[in-house]
Amino acid sequence: MLKNNKKITIILTAVILLNFILIGVYVYVVRAIKDKSESTSILSSKLSGYISKEGKINILKKTIEDTSVDRAKLYKYFVDINDIPVFTKRVESLSKISGVDSLVINSLSQKNNILFLDFKTEGSFENTVYLIQLVKNLPFKIDIKKSYISKIKNINNKAVVDKWEGIFSIEIIGFLNN
Repeated sequence: MLKNNKKITIILTAVILLNFILIGVYVYVVRAIKDKSESTSILSSKLSGYISKEGKINILKKTIEDTSVDRAKLYKYFVDINDIPVFTKRVESLSKISGVDSLVINSLSQKNNILFLDFKTEGSFENTVYLIQLVKNLPFKIDIKKSYISKIKNINNKAVVDKWEGIFSIEIIGFLNN
């Protein structure tokens, strides 16, 4: 019987020791899983943020591509700071279309989103008025601030036949100063 008690004590001690070892392994595994779970959660959160940002960027890129034609049409109604020479050449070409004898741009300045243009013309009355109509019909918001048309006189103070001088100041309100 003593042998049986000794065997039972050894088995019981082995079982208790094995239980402690298993409990230790269990606690270690649970803590390791918890630590990995936290780091995985943080990485997953960061990854979700990156994916969300990338999705938003892709949406913006698609929107930019989809609206490129509309933006190109819209920019036709604005004068960009880089397009000022093109705009002045356009006004000069309108003077040729209208048939005025000469057009001289006296000043060109800008303030905020307004472009100021002062110019002088010489030619027939009809052609001068036609030029102003053409300028006014450009695809920009144009306000004529000053319009002065007078008959040109020669040295003897006599009017020159069918020669008129025009002095104009206009504001182009669709100016983009980048």
